[in-house]
Amino acid sequence: MKRLFSLLIFSGVFLSSFCFGNDLTVAAKNTKSVYQIVVPDSTGNAALDRFLLASAETLNRCIARAVGAGIPVVKESAMNRANPAIFIGDTRALRQAGADPSTLKLWEHRIEVNGKNIFLYGCDIKSNPGSRWPNDRISFVLGSVKAVTVFLEKFVNTRFVAPGAEGIAVLPLERIAVPERYSYRKSPKIEYCISRGQDLMYDAANNAFYAPWYGSYGGHSHNVAIPQDKYFKSNPEYFALIKGKRTTHPTRPQYCLSNSKVQEMIYRELLEHLDKGYRMVQLGQSDGFRECECEECVKLYGVKDFGEKLWIMHRRMAERLLKDRPGKMVCIMAYGPTRKPPQTFKDFPDNVMIELAPFSEEGFNAWKNHRVKNGFTVYLYNWGWYQAEGFTPKRDMDFLAKQAAAFNRNNVRGIYRCGFGELFGLEGPAYYQWGKQLDDPALDSGKLLSEYCLYAFGPAAGSMEKFYLLLNERLKRNLPNRNANWNDPALLDGRNPAMLDNMRLLALRYPPEVLEQLETLLARTEKENPETNPAKFLLPVVRMEFDYLKKTASVVTAFEHFRKTKSDADFEVLAKAVDARNRFIAGIPVQPNTKPPRPALKGSLRLFGYPTVDEIEDGGSLTAPLMAPFNWDVRWMMDNRIKPAGRILKTGGAPQLLVQKDFYRQAPEIKEDPVSVQCRRDEQNLYVTFLFGKATQKAVNNDQIQVILGNGKARWWFTARARNGVTGFYERVLSSADNRGNGDQYKMIAGKNGKITAPAPGVDGTSALITIPWSLVGGAPAKGAEWEFNAIRETPKVRYIWEYNLYQKTWRNWRDAAGTIVFE
Repeated sequence: MKRLFSLLIFSGVFLSSFCFGNDLTVAAKNTKSVYQIVVPDSTGNAALDRFLLASAETLNRCIARAVGAGIPVVKESAMNRANPAIFIGDTRALRQAGADPSTLKLWEHRIEVNGKNIFLYGCDIKSNPGSRWPNDRISFVLGSVKAVTVFLEKFVNTRFVAPGAEGIAVLPLERIAVPERYSYRKSPKIEYCISRGQDLMYDAANNAFYAPWYGSYGGHSHNVAIPQDKYFKSNPEYFALIKGKRTTHPTRPQYCLSNSKVQEMIYRELLEHLDKGYRMVQLGQSDGFRECECEECVKLYGVKDFGEKLWIMHRRMAERLLKDRPGKMVCIMAYGPTRKPPQTFKDFPDNVMIELAPFSEEGFNAWKNHRVKNGFTVYLYNWGWYQAEGFTPKRDMDFLAKQAAAFNRNNVRGIYRCGFGELFGLEGPAYYQWGKQLDDPALDSGKLLSEYCLYAFGPAAGSMEKFYLLLNERLKRNLPNRNANWNDPALLDGRNPAMLDNMRLLALRYPPEVLEQLETLLARTEKENPETNPAKFLLPVVRMEFDYLKKTASVVTAFEHFRKTKSDADFEVLAKAVDARNRFIAGIPVQPNTKPPRPALKGSLRLFGYPTVDEIEDGGSLTAPLMAPFNWDVRWMMDNRIKPAGRILKTGGAPQLLVQKDFYRQAPEIKEDPVSVQCRRDEQNLYVTFLFGKATQKAVNNDQIQVILGNGKARWWFTARARNGVTGFYERVLSSADNRGNGDQYKMIAGKNGKITAPAPGVDGTSALITIPWSLVGGAPAKGAEWEFNAIRETPKVRYIWEYNLYQKTWRNWRDAAGTIVFE
């Protein structure tokens, strides 16, 4: 392209502008600017016109905040040709100066000064005709908007610290000056960084570039090519044979990859997507991949490993695509079974990119001997409430800086963020740092934090910087072996809860003394009461997110104390902590007309990333759910004087209610269909009575009722249906501690049984009685003796227990704990 701006555009420019030395003064305090902001009359796309106008109006508002007065925004045909201008986008003036923006690379952007005129422009690509949202900003490349944000940051003392107008921070200036021969040109190495977009100006400023040219499926194209609701009934042979049966799944169907029609449908989907106007299309197997066990799939391509089979199949599709759609690209997922690079070949066709999911430096090293001409993209798991941290902060500054530098070294050209933006209060500096370092990995993380705090919190920057630095130090504390397998079907189905790992992480990072320090720093900031925008907007968000963190971590601390002591006092502290957290979540404003309810929007912010309120209560999804005690109905427990662990039952005493056996969200039946247990004794037997509060005798007929009894030397387990008959009789042969934490192991003792009577004699209402002869357990205990005891009821819907196991990790541990029975 010939040298830009080699000629003057308007003859009157020099007379109407003014300079200080070699600078152009665009605007100054107490001085009316002669400049105007000019946008194209029309780009031929109404949505693109709207985005360019929005960026121009943002420029005007920021100038006004910096020096006290803005400058007018006009279309090119209405500009005052006697005055200089800041031109935005592909204007006629830009073309007259010899520039052709259509030759620029993706998201390339420029600032050029010609005489007294300033041109802000870049690669602007209009919406793809095949886009689902043709008028949304995510369907455009907006290099000119990026140029505006760079100009604002360099010359108007502006930073974009949060989405929306409230998140734009501008510090005052005496004048806005630009060097008279200034030229800035940037072609980003990372051509896209996508997830759910936040805001036009915030995204552009922080290098969250949209990719309307990329036909992404969010990771998985096979299930889009062969929708199960359309084909499973008519063509079950398309689907994976697992354990002798063609199977499907509500969200993650698996396929018979040796079926030629399946392969052709997967390939045809690529063609159809590209023919909608995309430059590149994604190719990836279904999530939670499971291999087809049919004979042909086992023999497919003469290799055993299914990851290798997928690589061979996907590579062959790329080779076909190179011929069928020259100039188009395919991005192949390296995820789950294909996370390991292919072993049967080292070269990929010239139309291939590889998407690494997840990215790690170690994982990238495995690709060093493979030829991938177009480089890599990454599927990133930095944030998202599916992480063990849930709705608490996740990444420390060093991690983010090293990651951005690794992207730069390893030819990473695109990023899909699987989760982003759920905590703009507590994670705002992390988002800002990482976004800036994507563009320039050499930027200092500490200086970026200082810059963020200065712009976001003004005079309170010092206190907030200390707050974030302390938070950052806590994020460096981590549990070993935390890398989750996001392809694991059990995890995706919610059958593999993290249970104590996420609670351990909270306990490690946020002990009471650290929470107190963080609270002191945040309270100091609030007292300093910075009136600047965006502090007025952001501080309440920081407070809400921190209070959630504090109340959540406080439950963990209280739970740890209760696990150690099982005392009444510590359970009361725990119950109050759970109740305080519940009341806090109940007080979060709800967005009107959302079903299920979601947090209200705050300006352009989606509080907590816009999950459901239930997800906030749970603490997140996948590895994040916090389970018990967070999901206990503590008010019901307190009202009924239930302490779920460390319980004592006296023979001849009042009945006591059972609680839920497992650590999942408390089922309604625990309250609505209550079960209680009481005991009595005589010289021959122990009598354990189960009282079913609302069920009929017929309804409980098939319920499992169980009693666990131990004398300190041995432990026994009696189990039966809640109907007349005998119980099974088992003796513990291995404790969970001796079984590597995998639960108590029992062995059946043949020929010996307890007795069950239903209903229990002399009891009103639905009941069942288990009679345990003392002869089975080594003889009757002395008066005042204390033994181990537990009682269990299991129905098809819910499991009840008297003594809850505070240390349960999986279902194998449900019956490991025992409370105390006192023989009166």
